[in-house]
Amino acid sequence: MSEIDTGRDSFPDLSPLQNKAIRVLLTRGSITQAVKITGIARVTFYRWLEDENFRAVLNYHSRAILDSVSRQLVMASEDAVALLTSVINDTDKPISLRIKASETVLNNVMRMVALSDLNNRLSVLESLEKEGTDDYAVNQSAHQNTRAA
Repeated sequence: MSEIDTGRDSFPDLSPLQNKAIRVLLTRGSITQAVKITGIARVTFYRWLEDENFRAVLNYHSRAILDSVSRQLVMASEDAVALLTSVINDTDKPISLRIKASETVLNNVMRMVALSDLNNRLSVLESLEKEGTDDYAVNQSAHQNTRAA
């Protein structure tokens, strides 16, 4: 990752050196590299990290990079699933390889289901919190009693 594409080259609330330090940190991955390349003292960089504006810009750029990487991973996941499926269905492949591909698919499906369930439960909690009610605790208790029976 050589360039940061966030739609902005710099933020006016920060000095050019602060903007450069953020770019270097995010492209080189370490504070050591950021202070070395920008020529600032490490203590200065850590002082900048305590500044709300600096942290906000760093978080903005970090989030933009994470969003970009996430989109790339989602696009690549289609190819990964297609490859795993082809290995699973290829009877000429060793059975151990086909089993490993099957395990990979099943393990990831289980993780997706668990994350989806967690997300749904969190959504219910957030909506109940907005309503200012303890209905979730009552509903959860009833659900636990049903599962135990």
